[in-house]
Amino acid sequence: MKLSTLYAKTKRAVMEYGMIQPGDRIAVGLSGGKDSLALLFALSGLAKQPDMNFELNAVMVDMGFEGFDPAPLASFCDSIGVPFTRVKTELGKVIFEERKEQSPCSMCAKMRRGILNRTLKELNCGKLALGHHRDDFINTWLLSLLREGRFHTMQPVSYMSDAGITLVRPLLYVTEDEIKQLTAEKKLPVVKQPCPVDGVTDRSKTAELICEIKKSFPDCEERFFSALKGADFFSK
Repeated sequence: MKLSTLYAKTKRAVMEYGMIQPGDRIAVGLSGGKDSLALLFALSGLAKQPDMNFELNAVMVDMGFEGFDPAPLASFCDSIGVPFTRVKTELGKVIFEERKEQSPCSMCAKMRRGILNRTLKELNCGKLALGHHRDDFINTWLLSLLREGRFHTMQPVSYMSDAGITLVRPLLYVTEDEIKQLTAEKKLPVVKQPCPVDGVTDRSKTAELICEIKKSFPDCEERFFSALKGADFFSK
């Protein structure tokens, strides 16, 4: 994936949905996976453009899983000039060992978001950027339809009134395949936290279903996304 394409697609989402204003202090929720790394890489490039004026930080919630080493992430942030904040926790132990959650993903997301919100306040950042890409928006829509019986997906911009923080998803127009290409070409230091349920969630099953649909309808993802846009699922 060409950097010009990454920047153009990211900037398109940023401008179209008013995700970033001059003087913003933005924190990227850095998990260590390819998506959040691609987002950090994209925003660090945009921050250097003359018509963009915002400050960038990277915040990582360390789940406390044994064997996880965030050093490559810290080095990467240093190489692109972005401050890196690591928040050490025992969330992995709490969720999987102490509470033995039946729905660990939901609980994990809620607890991590709370930690991120508090950390953003400490860093004086008013916006949290997450690495959800185009495929994630489609996946969420299909999962909501199958599990909840409603048409729903994530929003490019969401204001969390309880925390006073605006959540933005600048990779709206970037596909997962493009992120994989970027990760390989730029040798992004992917360091995934070893979650016990990685790859066996409802979300991963939905992704597998889309892969099956693509065998008969190769352009289904483009059609799904076009339908979401056409139906004004994404508020501005």
